[in-house]
Amino acid sequence: MSRKLDPQSPALPNFLTPNAAGSLLTTAPEFAQFVLRILLSQGDPAGLKEATRREMLTPQVKLNSRLSWGLGWALEPPM
Repeated sequence: MSRKLDPQSPALPNFLTPNAAGSLLTTAPEFAQFVLRILLSQGDPAGLKEATRREMLTPQVKLNSRLSWGLGWALEPPM
């Protein structure tokens, strides 16, 4: 069954709108800058503090033997 959008209906709040990226609302270039700051923050005065970066890249919740959840993203061990 296909549903059609009604332009007259009120907009749903962002948290109710289906979104494969969850709560991530950004552009590809902005996200690329964010990832670069995480991965290359050492020695960058505009980067994260090392302790913050380390926490973000530390597994917080183990999902299975190959996947954990860090602070904001999934983490896989190096192959």
